[in-house]
Parts: sequence; C-alpha cells; structure tokens
Amino acid sequence: MRWFSLTLALLHTREAEVVLGVQPETNDRVIISPQNVPHNASRAISPSFPGFAFEEMSFCYYAADLTLRNKSNPNQVSQNLIQAITGKTQTQPRIRVGGTSLDNSSYHPDQAEPFIIPDSQKGKGIPKNIKIGPSYFYSFANFPQAQYVVDIPWATNDLSNSILLAKEVYKVIDASNIYALEIGNEPNNYHGNARPSGWSMADLASQWHDWSGNISKALGFSENKKIYQAIALSSETGTTGFPGGTA
Repeated sequence: MRWFSLTLALLHTREAEVVLGVQPETNDRVIISPQNVPHNASRAISPSFPGFAFEEMSFCYYAADLTLRNKSNPNQVSQNLIQAITGKTQTQPRIRVGGTSLDNSSYHPDQAEPFIIPDSQKGKGIPKNIKIGPSYFYSFANFPQAQYVVDIPWATNDLSNSILLAKEVYKVIDASNIYALEIGNEPNNYHGNARPSGWSMADLASQWHDWSGNISKALGFSENKKIYQAIALSSETGTTGFPGGTA
C-alpha cells in the first residue's frame, strides 16, 4: 500500500504547513488542534452527527437485493456505502426509515408481501396509501450494526393501526435496535390535507401527546420513557402558521 501526504494549512500565531504520513488501512487518526480555542468557536460536533434516511417505499430495495427483498439477500452496495462512512467516523450507524410514504401507510398483519403500492399511486413520485406487511421489517436485519428511527403513521389518523405497526416494529427489529420512534412526518403539511383546515398548533400538540401516551402504553413503556424523536417539519408549505412554513 502506498503512503500519501495530507497537507494542512494552519493559522494560529503564524502560518504553518504540516505534512502527515497516513496509512489508509489503519484506524489511527491524527488530530491537530490550536493551542487556544478561539472565543467564537462552536462546540465539538459529535462524530455520530451524520445520519442516514430512507423513504419507506424504497428502503427494501436499498436494504436487500431487488429480486428477493429479504434479509437473506442483502444489498452489498448499500452495506458497503454505510460501512465506508461509519468506518471513518467510527460510530454506529443510525438509520431513519419513514417519510411521507410511511406516514400515509397502513399496516396489514396478514399480508404476505412486504408492501403493496396501489395502482392509482404508481408513477406518482411519493405514493400514498401503501399497505405494509410483517415481512417489510425483515430487511432491517441487513444492517446488523444499525439502530433505527422508525416513523409511525400519523397522517392516516388511525391510532389503532399505528399501534399495531409500532408493536411489529419492536417485535421484528427488536428493542435494542430501535433508537427512537417518530410520530408522523412534516405535520405542518397536514393543515387542510390530512387534517381539517382549522387544525392548529394546539391541536397538533394535543393529539401528539395523546398518541405518544397510547403508543407507549401499548408497548409497555411509561409515559416518561424517552423513545420519541422530535417531529420533522417541512420547509415547503403554504400559509399554515406553523414553524418551517412560508407564512
């Protein structure tokens, strides 16, 4: 293996040039810091800051071979890409699976297929009304070192069905591999769509509190257990009055 040089221009009390010899096949890291931290410096950024996210409709294809879509036939390209990044940061991968497609999906425990996209939604970008079966979650095992953030459908406004999905998530993926649950996706777009036009921030907070409490209870957790990720808001909305919109 050839050695290579990395040249860094450092500014402190004077300019200096440092040449480091590094062997790519090792995990040794050389960190050069100024003797004094600048007064306006930010706090150190955690190496685990970079994350990974997949839309529900495409995750099976990234996790497994396109022809089989199961945990026995992993997608080696995806595995290698994630391992390349986490190998550099030396952190455990955290993968969010969800988005608009999952937020508008429903869970069907007797369905054999991982997911079914309605014919009316095919070819329309991000489809809605996808039906998810238990085998959808098998492909999560193809990233064995990962912890997951999993969206729980909220746009559908069907609490009982979302509880069934949450239970299946913990059953198949296992609690040790769940980093967090996220109720809904971009709920500032619900206004006038998945919810009435008069749906307010107070309504959102009230319903989220009700849903999180019921889901936690169904999973056997106390209401104080920290299992939920903060909601993600859309930056592309109409006049909604919600943060993240264009009001």
